[in-house]
Amino acid sequence: MAVLFLDLDRFKDINDSLGHATGDRILRAVAERLQQTVGHGQTVARLAGDEFTVILEDLAAAEDAERVAREIIMAFEAPLQPQEGQEVSVSPSIGISVYPDHAQVPTELLKRADAAMYQAKAAGRRTWMRYDDSMEASIRRRATLAGALHKALDRGELRVVYQPRQSLATARITGAEALLRWSSPEHGEIAPDEFIPLAEENGMILEIGEWVLREACLALQRWRQHGLGGLTMSVNMSVLQLLRGDFAGVVRRVLDDTGVPPQALELELTESVLMANAAQTALKLQAFRELGVSLAIDDFGTGYSSLAYLKRLPITTIKIDRTFIADLGHDPEGAAITTTVIAMAHGLGLNVVAEGVENQVQADFLALHHCDEIQGYWVSRPLDAMACMAFIRNRRPPAPRAAARPATPP
Repeated sequence: MAVLFLDLDRFKDINDSLGHATGDRILRAVAERLQQTVGHGQTVARLAGDEFTVILEDLAAAEDAERVAREIIMAFEAPLQPQEGQEVSVSPSIGISVYPDHAQVPTELLKRADAAMYQAKAAGRRTWMRYDDSMEASIRRRATLAGALHKALDRGELRVVYQPRQSLATARITGAEALLRWSSPEHGEIAPDEFIPLAEENGMILEIGEWVLREACLALQRWRQHGLGGLTMSVNMSVLQLLRGDFAGVVRRVLDDTGVPPQALELELTESVLMANAAQTALKLQAFRELGVSLAIDDFGTGYSSLAYLKRLPITTIKIDRTFIADLGHDPEGAAITTTVIAMAHGLGLNVVAEGVENQVQADFLALHHCDEIQGYWVSRPLDAMACMAFIRNRRPPAPRAAARPATPP
């Protein structure tokens, strides 16, 4: 027997943006799709909120539970239709515990499936994890870091570093992306993909996000005062900042306070966040475009974009995810995806930035296929504000060599 513990990714954001009545209809649609996927011979239950469980009985092997988890995730690739004329994309994160391997009483089976579900969320959401004993320690660390994060900003433990972006056509540095870092005296360096989800869950991302935006704009204005004009600053925006309150007003105030022109700021949102409710997102994003701020889709290629919505969103830039760039030169599929994204983006009049560029081969491939900009260790590691200013001022790189022929077959 196995217990699958499901939690809908970012469901609170759906409630906040569409309202609880629509949220309730979505939960009913989720329940129906779950039951259809696992079959009526298995038990599907809603525990609370957006948490569901599936009890699978008479399994031949534990791996059968993982097969069902995969089928559930695939079933939610198609949007839900909570009411006529409305489509909403949701995805589950799933934790699995198996009887009698992981526990022998119901409460412990649920607890361990829940622990595995949190690991699935930490692994990037929209995936599944099977419980193992190391997850208990991970949950304790998560709770400890959540408590420490409340004090991190006041204690000055957070800092912003900047990774330069380079034009492939001119080899000129065009700007930088602001990246948040946390150095804790008790816990050492904590990775952003570990603490940023915590900040989103407890709402601290609103305060932290505004602080990062202000720090980044202050750094850019100092660079401008030292003669480095024409640069842009990219800042990541959380879905909570987008959906709650008046973040466009916050951006306007920070730009006024720092003296940074709106066209010098670019806000980035991940593809999965943008597409979770593209119609509502498009309305929210329009306020930023009216300010004159640029908008980018980050990690493009890892989510599930609808091209119909993509052309409606007021975006200016697509950033190709590093997982595709890492494969350039030895994987024809990664190369095919990259070239297709570049051609599609240019067809829509969008700027294209490749993330995670680490060597000359990747840079040459991207130059050959007319990618606009690159970002990654081949250009520079993330630097503090002063070091980044010095790097931009002194940078005189050669333009990437054009490869003799495309890496993909005709």
